[in-house]
Amino acid sequence: MYLSLLIFILYSMKIFFIILCIVLLWIYLVYFLEKRYMGFGTILFIFLSMVTLYFGSNKDFYRLILFQLYLCCLGLQDYKTYYISKIWGVFSLILTVCFFDSIHLSGILFSFIASLMYFCKQDWIGSADVGILFVLGLILGFERMFICVFIAIFIGLLFYVCSNKKLIPFITCLCFGAYISILKGFTIWYMFYGILAL
Repeated sequence: MYLSLLIFILYSMKIFFIILCIVLLWIYLVYFLEKRYMGFGTILFIFLSMVTLYFGSNKDFYRLILFQLYLCCLGLQDYKTYYISKIWGVFSLILTVCFFDSIHLSGILFSFIASLMYFCKQDWIGSADVGILFVLGLILGFERMFICVFIAIFIGLLFYVCSNKKLIPFITCLCFGAYISILKGFTIWYMFYGILAL
């Protein structure tokens, strides 16, 4: 009986935290974007929360939901405006502090390559892309960041082919890649590594 009560309390806390994050998402969408994105943003967040409940680890659940909230807001902002304001630097710092015990310096390599691209050809990549790659690289590490960038490039190419737009919301593509990578990045990495090792 005590075990079932404990399980009920733990799941109630998780559901309460998800609802709290949905309210934060609504506040962000109302004040920084448009109200018309509330329905889509809510459905997307609830779907991703269910995926996180199923595939994510229990000990990192709350950090994964915060990361998911960050990615949803950031991805919707980039898709809508193609502009990331400097306030995202504060949000990124808060997120990095939440993941401080699992920072990976090897993931910064992708930010370094993006910086070189930015200084050589500013039409290809923006300064916000470099900053977001830096933050995601710190959180994900080399292996998962490689998978993240691979998925982002694939989604970006699909977006370019399927839409009539010349610009690609690359940070939105990175958000999709980062979400998949934080849940199953190592699995995909070792699957690719196993195929290449044959």
